[in-house]
Amino acid sequence: FNPSTQRAAVTLTSSQQDVILDLLYKDLGLTRIRPVTEGEVETVNDNASPQQTDLSAFNFAWKRNDAHVDIVKRSIARGVNTYFLSPVTIESWMGTSSSTDVQEYVEWAMAIIRRWRALGVELPLYSVANEPGYNRNPMSGEFIRDVIKVLGPALRAEGFQTKFVITDDLNPNEAYQRSVVILADPQARPYVAALATHLYGGRDLTRLASLSRQYQLPLWMTEYSRAENGSD
Repeated sequence: FNPSTQRAAVTLTSSQQDVILDLLYKDLGLTRIRPVTEGEVETVNDNASPQQTDLSAFNFAWKRNDAHVDIVKRSIARGVNTYFLSPVTIESWMGTSSSTDVQEYVEWAMAIIRRWRALGVELPLYSVANEPGYNRNPMSGEFIRDVIKVLGPALRAEGFQTKFVITDDLNPNEAYQRSVVILADPQARPYVAALATHLYGGRDLTRLASLSRQYQLPLWMTEYSRAENGSD
């Protein structure tokens, strides 16, 4: 890690990156990519009104957003056909009010999704948060449901067809607990495109698969890794 650039100490040239992308999406034939953006896009709330966005308070540079757009563009050119954004960290100030938490999140998400379109990639899918069942992004099913009910219509009003992947969660149990709340709401349900889970701390897909069949939604496993000693 290079603290002065805030990037890896070893950096690849564009041609070296192309070699890796070719191996992933041409040689292996992978067709999906899920960028996970970090926080600090809006380190301080831009203003007191979620209805008025001050873009001067946003920083989309590098891994906060724009580098992900670039890599998705280059991946699409190599055959990727499914891609969605999953914020791995929300802003530290979020969730500090009692009346505008949902609206402030929607303002933040709209600014990011608009940025993607401005850079030439319209997001077909979006996850409200990566692993809301983990303490980094703690969100209830009710909060995600309410975000979808506001963000979905706001996206349609601006011509976006973006739908939601729920809940891209820590494991099937956490995903089920939140997804069942979201899908039970007739206003939120039409905006959902897929169910998604990771496999950390549980792998029993029974209830989540049943929910997938009930609402005729695809079920995706979107993240898993193992340590060298075999533990996850």
